[in-house]
Amino acid sequence: YADDYKRTKPEEKRRLAETLATAARKADASPATQYVLLREVAQLAAQAKAVKPAVKALADLADRFSGPAVVADGNAVLALIARSVKEVEDCVTLASAQCDLANVAILTEDYDTAMALLTAAGASAGKGKNAELAKRIKERSTDVAVWQAEGRSAVGARAVLAKQPDDPAASLALGRYLCLVKDNWPEGLPLLQKGGDASLRELAEAELKSPAEALAAFALAEGWWKLMDKPDYKKY
Repeated sequence: YADDYKRTKPEEKRRLAETLATAARKADASPATQYVLLREVAQLAAQAKAVKPAVKALADLADRFSGPAVVADGNAVLALIARSVKEVEDCVTLASAQCDLANVAILTEDYDTAMALLTAAGASAGKGKNAELAKRIKERSTDVAVWQAEGRSAVGARAVLAKQPDDPAASLALGRYLCLVKDNWPEGLPLLQKGGDASLRELAEAELKSPAEALAAFALAEGWWKLMDKPDYKKY
């Protein structure tokens, strides 16, 4: 494709993107080849100001792969699109893509990038005059801000626990993050059991016993429900 890459007209870049997209769909393409091809499709389409094909390539990339590289490469493409997008419909498409990539960033615990993407998505939704989407983005940003703060606390807690495995405050911070943010209860519950929150400690101890009796299980579920209804826990 060396000669094709030398061509600079938007329609030429668009045709090359279509050719590479076809190659990426071939069954015999290795994962590494697929990744490179889809990334190139997204970049070429973005350079050609073909918003929907670029976003489609990023969606395919995120469907097949995960990790920080997907977030970094996707972010670069979306930033390129954002610099030139003008049509209202394209702005909405861009906003949705920024939200989708923010979700990928969340899975990698890159909350800073997720927040930046959601901020950009809010601006794109505004340009696209889509109030409902802008509202959903704002609500999502509120959630991510909580996870971002909890994630930072968890980083510090891990460092403390590496030296002091039974530290109550660090156990609480990391256990709360694992259970209530990451939904990783097997790792989080033993930490909550050692944590400095009496209510959470009691619930964690009961949860680890895995009550089989219906009344005991119901009482435990009700305990979690009441806890999550308290002001300090509503944010989760």
